[in-house]
Amino acid sequence: MTTHHIKASGWELNWRMTESAGLMVYLADYKGHRVLWEGSMPYVTIDHQRQDLTFETGDASSEPHGPFWVPLGERSLAAEVRTNKFRGGFELAADYVAGPFRYTQLWRFHEDGRMAPWLTIYGTGE
Repeated sequence: MTTHHIKASGWELNWRMTESAGLMVYLADYKGHRVLWEGSMPYVTIDHQRQDLTFETGDASSEPHGPFWVPLGERSLAAEVRTNKFRGGFELAADYVAGPFRYTQLWRFHEDGRMAPWLTIYGTGE
């Protein structure tokens, strides 16, 4: 398990990739005060319906679920986790691909002490 350490904009924190929740932030301090022991975003599962399934056939053996039951983690990571600076802080972001969908987990850390996690899901039909 590889861990990473960031110290910027009044923040000092660690992060790592997990196989079930993707990007995890832990032991996060703001100006020397612990504000987060461990944080990850909710696990999201989307029931990808098969495109070739026809309900008119009445075929009970047809599996209605698509093949994309993939957790967000190292195996579905689309690129390297990136750290970007913006005026007033920095962000930590990871992009994933699971079936026809893409996911982005984004953690923003502002120099005034605010922290904002985001999860975005997009793809065909979204």
